[in-house]
Amino acid sequence: MTFDDKIGIILDPSDVIVLPNLRSRTDTLARRGIVDHPDLEVRAIKPDDGLWRVAISGRGNPLTALDFGGATKLVEELRAVGEEKLATEINSAAAEARRLQLQGA
Repeated sequence: MTFDDKIGIILDPSDVIVLPNLRSRTDTLARRGIVDHPDLEVRAIKPDDGLWRVAISGRGNPLTALDFGGATKLVEELRAVGEEKLATEINSAAAEARRLQLQGA
């Protein structure tokens, strides 16, 4: 690769171009209406409808409540973009929500 002030970047046949991955943590969360920031809070909640869900909230976020299937899908998507820590938190909350639902709590 070379750079010319008038033409710009000139690629050689052996150059490899890597395009940015648009599937990032922020994009993955945004598809669910979740604003990404380091202080996300994840927990199992039981809203007024009586069904246990996974709540994700925090600074700048409205409360987002996902059912077990939605939370599991989000976990898969986060793991696909390398966000294991947040995926594990959401997975744990989903397991807790499912356990409490089955117990009738």
